[in-house]
Amino acid sequence: MFQFHTDTAGVFAPSARVLSELRVTVLSGDDRVITRARQAVTILGGSIVNEFACLADVRQGGARSDVYILDPRLLDNPVKDAPYLLDDRRKCVVLFGAPAGLVATRSAVRRVIDVDMGPEVLATILRKVKTDAASLQEPPKLSLRERETLRLYGRGMTLKVIGHRLGISAKSAETYKTRACQKLGLCDRAAVLTFIEPSLNQL
Repeated sequence: MFQFHTDTAGVFAPSARVLSELRVTVLSGDDRVITRARQAVTILGGSIVNEFACLADVRQGGARSDVYILDPRLLDNPVKDAPYLLDDRRKCVVLFGAPAGLVATRSAVRRVIDVDMGPEVLATILRKVKTDAASLQEPPKLSLRERETLRLYGRGMTLKVIGHRLGISAKSAETYKTRACQKLGLCDRAAVLTFIEPSLNQL
């Protein structure tokens, strides 16, 4: 889930637009952490939208952030503290400082970096995390045939009937159904049925 980074090689650079939209919250009471976080975000042309010295402040609100830079020393219990932040898979947390310990295993933690590595390395990590998060937020795209096939399959039709209905062979219907299920991570007809009504029209 997480990686320790000691260099900046081999990191894909996203478009300037992606980086200019980078919005960061810094969670630390350490001036060195805050200063290096500011420097890293400046390198990327993004903006720090919140600076909190206490984890409870995150729960109180603040501006929306793409990435949270967290000093792990703020945590009293690295396994249980701040579940609204650290156990939310939709959030992106970079641990900046030491010791990380068990907090590095929490769901939202994407990277761990020692504060001694400096702002350039942190900027590289933020760039990568932002790129990964942007790609994860893109919903899988189904073709028209894949959507039609999946919708009929979810209604209980056989592949032969689906093929006849769409004017294609049963084998083609199976191919479209398989592709759609792979894209969406659906393993059987029951999963398709659960997914189909609220979600399929959005893809």
